[in-house]
Amino acid sequence: MDNQPTDNVTRWVMREEQLRDQIDSLQRQLEANSPQRHAMTVEQQQELAQFINRNSLEDGCDMPDFAIAAYLAQCYQALCIASESKVPDWERQTLAALATLNESDPT
Repeated sequence: MDNQPTDNVTRWVMREEQLRDQIDSLQRQLEANSPQRHAMTVEQQQELAQFINRNSLEDGCDMPDFAIAAYLAQCYQALCIASESKVPDWERQTLAALATLNESDPT
């Protein structure tokens, strides 16, 4: 009978380890499926805003550089998510679209 509490403790410890492993596995799955994994960091958005400001690119649309950077960061995130949809032949389609744009470019 003296071994029973030890056996219970051992079982509890083993069960706790199993639950922790399951939780870790679920967290990894959530992170892998999270659209936030494609999000730019705050530092990256700040660098982008500085680039926009340094080159006066905000003048073209009369918006603050940080707003343009935030918009472009969201565009980038959407592009990454869309590219995961595994559209068949997306490379060929992209090249064809670029060729069409180049043909219509008057320059």
